[in-house]
Order: sequence, then C-alpha cells, then structure tokens
Amino acid sequence: MVDAAIKAQLDTFANGADLAADFARSILPTGSRRMQFEQEDVDEKEEAIDIDLHRPLSQHEPDISFGHRDAKWPGVVIEVSYSQKKKDLPRLADDYIMGSDGNIKTVIGLDIEYRGTQTA
Repeated sequence: MVDAAIKAQLDTFANGADLAADFARSILPTGSRRMQFEQEDVDEKEEAIDIDLHRPLSQHEPDISFGHRDAKWPGVVIEVSYSQKKKDLPRLADDYIMGSDGNIKTVIGLDIEYRGTQTA
C-alpha cells in the first residue's frame, strides 16, 4: 500500500510539463531486488604489492525501493519492521547508505507494532 501511494504521487507529479515532471517520469519502483554491497579490503601483505581485494560487506532486500531509471542504486529504500526488529533499522540504514557510497540517499524505516500472538 505504501508503494502504491508513492507511485500515485509520482504519477501526479509526472503529469506536468516542467523539469520536475520529466524527473518524476524517470523514477521507477525497483521493488525488493537483492542489493549486495562490497568494500575494498586490502590485506597488509598485499598492500605492499598494491592489489585491491573486494569482499562482500552486506546483502539486503528492501521491502520497497524507488530509483531513477539510469541509476545503479535506488535513491529511496523503505524497510518495514515489526517492534521486535525495530533496533535493526539504524544499522540497515547505515548499510544501505554506506554500502552504496551514498548513492542511496534516503532510507525510511516503518516500525509496525505487531499485536498478534507469537504462535504460528
């Protein structure tokens, strides 16, 4: 429902004839595609011979994301969390922003209180 509301608002902006409308038309929902972030990790032994090694930093699948059609990373990521996972939201936001070298500009965390039982 959140993604539909955002898409509807983008569609409203896209109906114009100005630069903002052009930009809104190029924003697409990118869903919950898996994102894997890497960082450079140079071993002391290899630093002497100047070899760059890469290792996975983190891997996440956002609940909702939106990005420009020409961008590698979405500009906005939305994560939905139930109360018991609320404490993970700041770490997730940091992973998304830092892992994308700041190309993910906004991470929105929605904390939803779960009122059901804990039985399956």
